[in-house]
Amino acid sequence: MFMLPFGRLGDIVSQRIVFLGLVVFTLFTLFLVHASNIFTVIVLRFFQGLGASMVLSGSMALMAAAYPPMQRSLVSVCTYVGLSTGPEIGGYVTLHFSWRHIFLMPVPIGVNRHAKMTHRRRLPLRWANDAAKAFARFPGVII
Repeated sequence: MFMLPFGRLGDIVSQRIVFLGLVVFTLFTLFLVHASNIFTVIVLRFFQGLGASMVLSGSMALMAAAYPPMQRSLVSVCTYVGLSTGPEIGGYVTLHFSWRHIFLMPVPIGVNRHAKMTHRRRLPLRWANDAAKAFARFPGVII
């Protein structure tokens, strides 16, 4: 539902909305560990989905820009290996630990990716201000 507006927002601002989406996804995943009732889980999962749609809307464009055509198939294979092993790993964690531990698994990965992106690329954090300005200019995002 939100991938098209965030994809358009990425076209207007830049694909750096992926970085903002990673932060939103990681934060709300961490908040989900402390959810006390089902209503809180539903609301937090909604905002986690917003972050995921920001990441997914620009990730293919960034992958196409970062990898030559011969290496893109390897990236796709890694993606599908992760998709196929995810349910088994999630089932194991839920069986031996708790459902809350499922939400702890992506947090270190998100923190690591964000740290590497901001450190290696030396990205200025002004992109968040650019995204806020684009939200104000783009009324279709609200609809």
